[in-house]
Order: sequence, then structure tokens, then C-alpha cells
Amino acid sequence: MLAGSAAYFLDLLKRGGTGGVLSLANVFPVECVRLYRAFAEGRSDEAEKLSQQLVDLNTKVSGTFGVAGVKASMDLVGYVGGVPRRPHKGLTTDERQGLQRELEKSGFLHP
Repeated sequence: MLAGSAAYFLDLLKRGGTGGVLSLANVFPVECVRLYRAFAEGRSDEAEKLSQQLVDLNTKVSGTFGVAGVKASMDLVGYVGGVPRRPHKGLTTDERQGLQRELEKSGFLHP
């Protein structure tokens, strides 16, 4: 069984799940893999801390802005997210700036 969201990725792994297909992995793939490896290698404190950081980010990125948030976040970290397909709209300038501040606060994105 695979998790479909960072919001419950670690919980699923604890219950015997085997992995995840996480939208946040499009933005922070290294951190998502670090979480998986920390869990798989029995580093539960590290996994819990990383999971909480990713859950918080997931709420701010896709939980708040959906597909547009994931795509904008990809752009902000140096990947190519681009413009969402219709009927979705991209983020406004203010939303994008707010999202960038949140990503910077996460410690995963450096200004």
C-alpha cells in the first residue's frame, strides 16, 4: 500500500505501507526520501521530526493552494512547475510571495 500524501506518509509506513506517491516529492524529493530512509533504518526520532516538517509544508503547499501551489513551489525551488492546466489558475503575486516565505521558513529552501 502506498500513501498518496505527505500528511499521512509516516503513519502509513508505521502500519506496514511500503511507500508513497507524494505531490510534495515534486518539490522536496530529497527530504521525502530522507524520511523514508530514516523510517526504514529505524531512526524514528529523525523520521518523526522530518515527517512533521513535511506535513506542515504539505498543508501550506498543496493543502492551501492545490496543484497551483505544487507547481509554484517547484518553480521557487528551481524545478519547472509552470502554469497549471485549466481550469486551475496560477497563484497571484501575493500568494506566491507568501508561499516563498513559508518555504524559506521550512529550512528546506534557502533565500
